[in-house]
Amino acid sequence: MGSIEKWTAKARSSQSNSVLFAVPARSHDGSGTWIYALDFADVSVPGAVFGVGVMGIVAARTGIRRIKNRRKRFGEREVNDRVVIVFFDDRVDLFSRPPMLTRFGSSVGSFPIELVTRPEASVLEIDGTSWSLPTGIPAELSSVLAEHDLHLTSP
Repeated sequence: MGSIEKWTAKARSSQSNSVLFAVPARSHDGSGTWIYALDFADVSVPGAVFGVGVMGIVAARTGIRRIKNRRKRFGEREVNDRVVIVFFDDRVDLFSRPPMLTRFGSSVGSFPIELVTRPEASVLEIDGTSWSLPTGIPAELSSVLAEHDLHLTSP
């Protein structure tokens, strides 16, 4: 997943030199369903057929849910939305990112720093939407926030 330094370097090169730092985040962990479906797949042919059938059903349901919820606000639908949270002195910007890549996508929104809270070590809440930080980032984020004299309020 990388470190804060790598994401910050990408943010500075693609956005602005006024970027303080950047962190990757996600809204929902959508991988549990797929792992559960793969557990059904046995080494036998009937088990493999059953596993593929379950995965097909899960994929169909996920696709239908995404189509139905495509107009809902980013981060408030049951899909694994992924963003890069870019911190500036006075605001945070959200940029979408592809699931398997480490590049930046389109801008999702810009929010004043006052709307950013940290209810848990591994969660950032921005304007009422919770974003989970990947493993390893929460401890690093605490030190980076302190370096930049940013104090995120707890709800």
